[in-house]
Amino acid sequence: MLGNAFEWGTQAANAGIPTSNTPQIGAIAQWDKSSMYPLGHVAVVEKINSDGTILISESSYSPNIGSKWDFLYRTRTISANEPSRFILP
Repeated sequence: MLGNAFEWGTQAANAGIPTSNTPQIGAIAQWDKSSMYPLGHVAVVEKINSDGTILISESSYSPNIGSKWDFLYRTRTISANEPSRFILP
């Protein structure tokens, strides 16, 4: 995939890569544009928890030291409903 993260879902569909609203380990969690993610966002699904939440790994960068996007790599647990879709492995 190339370009901004919000474009990845369309690119996957155009390339015949399956997408789903259900997470799978190894899938790309993909977010469309929003106020929180102006260019979208992507992460990797690392684990699906028994309560339905998912553990993702992600990276980002912000030149604004101390901002919520000032990190290179992290993992976090989120609701499986948070991403717009999952691009399947």
